[in-house]
Amino acid sequence: MTRSLRLLASIAWLLAHPALHAQGGGFRTFTNSQGRSIVARLVSSRGDEVVLRLQDGKDVTVKTSQLSPADIAWVRQQGSASPASNAAPSALSGSPQPPGGMVFSSNWLPKSLTARRELLESLEFYCKAAIGDAPRGKEPVPTTICGAVRWRMPIDAFIQTLPRGYNKLSERPLVHSCLPNDSLTLCGFQFKSFLDHGQPFNQMFLLIDKERCIVSVQFVDQNGRYIRWLPQPDGIREPCYNFINLTYNASTTKEVPYQLLRDRGFPLCVKTAFRDRVSGSVPGLTNMPVSAYGRTYENVHWYLPAPFARTILDIVDVYRKAGVIR
Repeated sequence: MTRSLRLLASIAWLLAHPALHAQGGGFRTFTNSQGRSIVARLVSSRGDEVVLRLQDGKDVTVKTSQLSPADIAWVRQQGSASPASNAAPSALSGSPQPPGGMVFSSNWLPKSLTARRELLESLEFYCKAAIGDAPRGKEPVPTTICGAVRWRMPIDAFIQTLPRGYNKLSERPLVHSCLPNDSLTLCGFQFKSFLDHGQPFNQMFLLIDKERCIVSVQFVDQNGRYIRWLPQPDGIREPCYNFINLTYNASTTKEVPYQLLRDRGFPLCVKTAFRDRVSGSVPGLTNMPVSAYGRTYENVHWYLPAPFARTILDIVDVYRKAGVIR
């Protein structure tokens, strides 16, 4: 699909999903040049494209020229002055040096506060587990992230190790409310079977820094058919299960179990899944699911190196100092 067709498809998707709730929390009504309206929040604006976040958390990219003249003027105004309610505290505008040799832009801390509280709390939980008791500046720097992926390995060198028959899904700048701003590129690959912890995954996503070096890896099994717990999940943590692509559970009939996988010498692997809700629990073990459960829809392994986890905690701290979370 060409870039122009993708943009048109994004606009069509927007117009097919009108708002179901009242506006608030930074959301406003956007109207296109044909007079159709949706409710969304502005995430970023660059050139002739804007990224909008819908109320269900999905991010879509549309051409600025497709918006109404009033919306175009509003978007341009935000480029010079963000709304006060979404602005990050000016005292926190200076970004610390990224640990572990990572190379980010000079303004990698968030400029606006648009992340969901539940996302921030889950990221903080997993990132603290990845760092452990290591003080700032002493985070363990891995040699290998997983498999053939070395810490800060040039992406072009890693591509040479991929099996024949893989398909490159995408390579695009990552726009993410809780990851370093204007600093990461998301590279996606598809293959019949990427193996991790003895389980097959059909997608692999790599995060690369400004020097095109790998700093994090995520595997995704889109149907959850081959999921295997070792031996049971650690518990249930709602609602997020895919932190790079920002997908989360919005259903009352499904749940998100998680497990922290630790192999000596390697970064923490956060295992999450999206599955049918379990009706019972193991006696005596709070929040532990039973072994028999319904369908699993997605299985995710996210490798979270300690230096990268530290930068996410720095971003979470910006939100905390602004009063978004406690």
